[in-house]
Amino acid sequence: LGRCYFVIGEYDKSRKALFESVQLGATPNVTASSNWYIHLFGYDDLFKDWGALESEHFVFYFQTPSVIQNQELFVKKREDAYAAIKSFLGEAQLPYKIHYFIWNSKDSALQSVGFSFGFAVPPVRVIHSNYDQTAGHETTHVIVAHYNNFTKHTMFINEGIAVYLNQAHQDNLAIARQYLKQHPEIKISIKDLWADKVLRSEYYPLAGAFIAHLLERAGKEKL
Repeated sequence: LGRCYFVIGEYDKSRKALFESVQLGATPNVTASSNWYIHLFGYDDLFKDWGALESEHFVFYFQTPSVIQNQELFVKKREDAYAAIKSFLGEAQLPYKIHYFIWNSKDSALQSVGFSFGFAVPPVRVIHSNYDQTAGHETTHVIVAHYNNFTKHTMFINEGIAVYLNQAHQDNLAIARQYLKQHPEIKISIKDLWADKVLRSEYYPLAGAFIAHLLERAGKEKL
């Protein structure tokens, strides 16, 4: 119920429902799930001193003090990324803003709430990210999920699209080739990567390069 309230923008009701679920303690699984969403939505005391900055398409939350010196510029880059992603994909309907939590370090997130990131949870439009992650990667996951009505993709395609649209404007094929050159013992195939349920971060550039190849050969209509 707390998750449902969050999705429709009823944040006070969402908070209340999740804390009541934890207090009720119906089953260990339900309690663990409710606690996870409390962390995800930033409802627990850990986040009470975080700063918030709202923009057209996001609500950003920054650790206090934040390592980001120019938060307005940080926000602008993510809004620019949002616009570029939407321009590429077309009109994806996001009924509410994306809630974007910016951590000072991956270690602090892992130690505080057990999160390993960056990651997005598209159905509830929440992102948790390290401060130095690319401007568009996790936002792409959220927008693509809504654009495709949450159609399932393989991990290789899902991450490839996010890398391709992350707005870093890097040569992913060159990065992938350099990695494989430095690790000649690694033998990979697209077929194997396609079937993997977990994609190692080292292969993200290859996934991005593969998306670029598909677009060049068939166009985004076939993606």
